[in-house]
Amino acid sequence: MKVSIVVPAYDMKGNGVRFLSHLLATVEAQDYKDVEVIVSDDSKEDEIEMLCKAASSKLDIKHVRHETQGRSSPNVNNAIRHASGDIIKVLFQDDFFIDRRALTMIVNEHKNGAKWVLAGCVHTNDGVNFYRYHVPSFNPKGYMGENLAGAPSLVSFQNDGDTFFDDSLAWLMDCEFYHRLFLKWGSPKIVPSPLTADRIWDGRVSSTVNEGVKSFEACYVWRKFND
Repeated sequence: MKVSIVVPAYDMKGNGVRFLSHLLATVEAQDYKDVEVIVSDDSKEDEIEMLCKAASSKLDIKHVRHETQGRSSPNVNNAIRHASGDIIKVLFQDDFFIDRRALTMIVNEHKNGAKWVLAGCVHTNDGVNFYRYHVPSFNPKGYMGENLAGAPSLVSFQNDGDTFFDDSLAWLMDCEFYHRLFLKWGSPKIVPSPLTADRIWDGRVSSTVNEGVKSFEACYVWRKFND
């Protein structure tokens, strides 16, 4: 099974290249090698593109431009559309693998029939020290924001060419997406082992969404599943 790691990238307040370089190093260290990396880049400069070109000597990596800046869902969807793998593994630019066996463990679950998988994570502020180990659980009613599953970097799913995030969402993009995966394929397979690190910093998506956006998205998602 080929894995497509989809990475929505942007400048991240000047941290984009540093964070992506760290992510790519942890992909290179994986013991599972049938992997491609799709970086969808909505930054205005060319530093991320240059990093991808440099990394192409060690990784099967594809850099694609995304012209609409500042929206995570369309950006990750752009990466998904360019993915050729059997399995899509979402990994946001500021997150990274912490276990070199991570992709092997994920692929084994898909080979055993899982359509979508949620794996455990830890949290980090500096990329080195880890805390708050999170084991995902899934609440079918969690699409309104009771997110027990975790951030998008915890999910992988079968690439059927028709599974994307909702372009309208930022705050609830993961909760709404997980609910649609549940409606499509049933409950996820849970891998409790921590396979990725979720980087906590002031520029992450969940730190930049204002209350007006949260209210709009709550109404939008409620109508989507209850009208």
